[in-house]
Amino acid sequence: LSKFSFNEVGKSIAICPGAEFGPSKRWPAKYYAEIVRYYLTNNWQVFILGSKNDLPVAKEIEDRISYTEKDSFINFTGQTSIQDAVDILSTCDLVLTNDSGLMHIAAAVNVRLLALYGPTSPEFTPPLSKKAKIIKKTEGFEKIRRGDLKDGYHQSLTMIKPEEVINRLSSLMKDIT
Repeated sequence: LSKFSFNEVGKSIAICPGAEFGPSKRWPAKYYAEIVRYYLTNNWQVFILGSKNDLPVAKEIEDRISYTEKDSFINFTGQTSIQDAVDILSTCDLVLTNDSGLMHIAAAVNVRLLALYGPTSPEFTPPLSKKAKIIKKTEGFEKIRRGDLKDGYHQSLTMIKPEEVINRLSSLMKDIT
């Protein structure tokens, strides 16, 4: 906490928008930005976590947030080690993530998390935690991880709308203790 100058006062959510295979395994940045704005306007701290490879998507999310909303927003992308990510995730009330390495770390520290799946399968690579919930709009999985939309996103992920994610995150706060 002292290394990155934030405190545990109030509720916090970590957003983990990256994915190893790029946009085909990522929920759209504009959708993540809606979630970030929702939680900031409800007085939560919002953290973005990811590797240096995730800097473009994190910047796209941050660019969609107004300057006045950024008081409780910290973009840690590319600035943390795995150990730092473990520590930060363990302090959060919620985590929203794609199917990614950070999803597995969040599950390991037993934080409430919502994992969004597109072409991959939670049957093969689930978050191993009783505090994890999943949203997936299609059946099965695709071996080749290519987005079928112009911007590289996979249609199955664009079918997951921000309102549904907000509702599931809210229910996670109520249902899991």
